[in-house]
Formats: sequence, C-alpha cells, structure tokens
Amino acid sequence: MRLSLPSASAVRFGVYLSVALAVFAPARGQMVFESILGPVFDRPVYVVSPPGNLHDIYILEQHLGMVLIVRDGVLLPQPFLFVPNISMDVQQGLLGMAFHPDFANNGYVYVTYTDTNNALVLQRYVSMMPDQAMPDIPMLILPQPDLDANGGWVGFGPDGFLYVAVGDGQGGPFADPLGYGQGINNGELYACILRLDVDNGVPYAIPPDNPFRPFAMFDDAIWDFGLRNPWRCSFDRQTGDLWIGDTGWNNAEEINLHQVGMPGGINFGWACYDGPIQLGPCQPFPLFNAVTVPVYNYDHQGGRCAIVGGYVYRGCSFPAGVIGNYFFGDYCTGEVWQRTPGGQVFNVTNVGFGLASFGEDGAGELYACVQAPGAGDVRRLRFANMPKQVDCNGNGLLDTCDIVAERSEDANGNDIPDECEMCAGPPDGDMNEDTAADGGDIQAFVDAVMAMSADPVDLCHGDFDAGGVIDLPDVPGFVAALLGV
Repeated sequence: MRLSLPSASAVRFGVYLSVALAVFAPARGQMVFESILGPVFDRPVYVVSPPGNLHDIYILEQHLGMVLIVRDGVLLPQPFLFVPNISMDVQQGLLGMAFHPDFANNGYVYVTYTDTNNALVLQRYVSMMPDQAMPDIPMLILPQPDLDANGGWVGFGPDGFLYVAVGDGQGGPFADPLGYGQGINNGELYACILRLDVDNGVPYAIPPDNPFRPFAMFDDAIWDFGLRNPWRCSFDRQTGDLWIGDTGWNNAEEINLHQVGMPGGINFGWACYDGPIQLGPCQPFPLFNAVTVPVYNYDHQGGRCAIVGGYVYRGCSFPAGVIGNYFFGDYCTGEVWQRTPGGQVFNVTNVGFGLASFGEDGAGELYACVQAPGAGDVRRLRFANMPKQVDCNGNGLLDTCDIVAERSEDANGNDIPDECEMCAGPPDGDMNEDTAADGGDIQAFVDAVMAMSADPVDLCHGDFDAGGVIDLPDVPGFVAALLGV
C-alpha cells in the first residue's frame, strides 16, 4: 500500500542513484540540468520570475519561509519576502508564488503556504520598494485534514485570472476517506483547481464563466476537480493550455491537460479513478460525472513515487525540435522526461533523489529544484556542448536569444553577439584604435592599402566594401568616416 511519503528504502535508493549519476559527464548534445550556484540552498521548492523580467529569478525556500532573488547569476543578500509561522512537515511549508501580470505597476505577489494551524493559506504581498515585499491581505484560508497532499501551486492564466491548486489534504492507506475528490457539492474547496478574479471583489470575485456559478449546490470558485494532489501545474506561455501533474495514490502518477478554450468543470477522476484503475463511482451529477483521462500516466516501478509536473518548453537553450515539448519528472528517482506534442515520451536526464519542483524564468528557460539531503540545489536545463554555430559564447543559450534578452550586443545586426566577432560593428575608419576616426588614422590606412592588408583588425576598421582586403575601393568609405558622413 503506497503512502504519500517515500519509504526509507526509496530514500536510500535515491541517494545512491544521485551519487552514481554524478560520476558521468554529459555527452555532446545531451540535455542536462546545470547548477546555477552550487548546493547552497536548503529546500528550494519553486523558481519563478516577474512578467517580462529577463534578469531575475525568485527561489522559494520551503521550510525557511523565504523567497530569494538571483540577479544575473548573483544571489542577493536580502530575501524578497519572508513568511512567518509556516508548518514544516515534509510536504508543507512555503509552496507557491505568482506575480500579478501588472506587477511592475501594482507590486502584487500571491503566495501559498501551510501555516502552523495546518491550513493552506493564499496571501497577497505587495512590493512597494525594489526587491522587497510585505504582507498585504489574506485571500483564502483552507484548513487541511492531514499533513499530505496540500497542493499549493498558484499562477495566472492567459485570461488574467488567478488559478490555485488544492489537493485533497489526505494521506494514509485509504483512498480519499473523506470523499473530497468528487465532492464538489460538499461546501469544501479540496481536490480541485480554483479560478479567482483578484482584480475585483474583496478579497476576490468569481469569474462570470466559472462552471459551477449557475448551480447553488456547488462552490463557484472551482474550475476543475477530481485531482488528488496537483503538484505542479503550469500554463503553456504560447498556447495557454493548463498542464497539471497530479500525484497519484497506489496505482499511477498522472499528467492532465485542460486545453485553452475548453470550458471549466473538467472531472479528472480522483477518487473514482487512480490513473487508469477505477476505484468506485464518480460524481453523480450528470453534467460533471464524465471523467477526462490523463494524457499520460506511469506506475511506481523502479522506485518511482510521485510525479512532479513541469512546463512546456518555450525558451532559447535548445534547437527547434525541443520547443513545445512538456518536461516533467519523478521526486524519488529524479528522472526527467519530455513529452512531445504527438504524445511520445522520452527520458531526458536524471537529477537524483529529491526532485521537488520545476520552475520557469522570464525567458522561458526551465529550472529544477533538487532537495538532495543536506545540499539543496537549483539547476537550469541546458544543452550540453551547444554547437558553436548557434551558441558562439558558450553560455548554453542561442545567440539570437542572448541578443533579444540584451545579454549581448549586436551592433551590426547580423545576429552574432559582438563578443564573438572581431568587429563589434561596421568599419569605422579608426585604424589606430584610439576610439575616433581622424587625421591620426590616415597614414595607417594608406599603409594598409599599399599592403593590401587582410589583417583582421585592419579589416574591422577599413574594409568598407567588404572585399576581404584593404584596397583602393575602400578609400571613399574611409574618407566618409573621416568626414563623419
């Protein structure tokens, strides 16, 4: 009988596997997760960035209750925010965070955590000064019946509404003894995805098209239901699809999908189903008793224990064939897989025991939070030995993305970062490289013409006709540079 927490033997297996994997270097072209700062964290549990921010990633520390900022690869000394009085059971603590789409103007941040009263709390924080946020108003407090399966992911959808993942709050050897999985009419907000309008109402309003709003017997904050422990969820930043990794019970781990444009009210099956296995009757209300099956599930063979939902990759670190694939993993084995749009699933790499979460930065790059014993780590997905033709500076990102993100300059507009070219821009006549084209450059230019120089430095400054040598056809361009025209 599977419980919510991994067994001691699974922990030992995971630690041994982590050590063994560390011995092997990645082969050329392999996808790897590379540590951003080394194992300097405690229990990192999530990575997120504000909308449009290409320089900062925010890292949630599950049991320290802090959110840390890494700016352009440097860990800032002060935390962004601190959540006091959090519970610190294995599956509890600081769990999720989402920036308001208009964070740059209103400073709103939404945080989920479990408190010392064993309640799942959604609270708004507000940032009124750079790199610091303070508690604002509590949005939701949901008492938890147990210490497991609390959910806790929170994120804004493409519709501007806030989505909150809530588990059934139950562990132990029995499948949903309190009946929360299919209990959308019991007045409890469990085993579901909530959808809230945080821009209206106090503390929120219900979107007009929430599926249960017309029915008095149901809670109208619910968007989808039938989820045991949705850990983690994400929106595809291109299509708007909602991907849900749902931690299973005894039989299977699930990936569920709510495609954009589909109405809410999807029943994903828990606890009348556990993966493909039917356990009992489903929600009796006819409009909502049809079960939407997972797009993928796997069992617990080989020490696997709990799915970690991930993201559809939309970043800049990989060739086009990887873009659009969904990445996910398993907590105990540390395996990471990718699912193609056609449904094929392939193993990517292994990060070792304690894969707690994935995260995504402002550029769409993916991160893994690894809670290895005594060595919490945050790692960025990259392409080992990216070909120089597309990654000239060797930083693991496509050159074109470096330029768009302003990590690199491209003065001549040829899509090659300036640091990878001898010439940072078009010829400028500065033959003696004193930062100005003037009379001091005339003799050097004449000497280069007489020698028909092909010296790379001379070409950068004097090859105006791009002929590959300094010669007479370059004279008009040199004169124009001297005259500043």
